[in-house]
Amino acid sequence: MIIGLIGAAAPACIISSVVTGKATPYLAMGLGLSSIGNVIGNSGFVEVIIVNEFNEYVREAFSAAGDIVIKSMMGGYLVYLNGKLIGDICDNELFLKRTPTSDRLLAASELRYPYEGSKTLMHVFDSFEDTALVLELLDGMYAELPEKKPAKAR
Repeated sequence: MIIGLIGAAAPACIISSVVTGKATPYLAMGLGLSSIGNVIGNSGFVEVIIVNEFNEYVREAFSAAGDIVIKSMMGGYLVYLNGKLIGDICDNELFLKRTPTSDRLLAASELRYPYEGSKTLMHVFDSFEDTALVLELLDGMYAELPEKKPAKAR
C-alpha cells in the first residue's frame, strides 16, 4: 500500500511503499500530485492519510487491539481496525459504529450524527485511557462487523 498526503495546506506526509514497507516523512508544502507521483514512482495508486494530533492519539490508544488505519474522506476521517470500518473522526471527535457490543459498553455515551446530512447515528467515544474498555469494545465490534467486501473486477 502506498500512503501519502497530498495538498498545499498539508503540514507533512508519510509515504511508504509496498515493495520496501518503509515510511518516509516528506514536507508537502507546495507538492502537487505530480510531485508525489515522482517521489513514489509508477505505483499507480496514492492513498491519502492526513496526520494530526487527534488522529494519532486515536491510533495509539486503539493500536493494542490491532492494526489501526485512519483515512481522510470528504472533510473527515474513516477509522479502520484490521481492515474493518469501525468509525469516523469528525471535528476531532471519534464516532464509533453501533453494534451490540458498542451499544452495551457505551450505553451511557452520547449518540449523535457525525456530520451534517449523515443518516447513521453513532456513539461519541472519549474513554481513551480505559485500556480494558477499549480492548473489549474493539474486540467485540470487530467480531460483529461484516467483512470488507472484495473490490469488483473491472
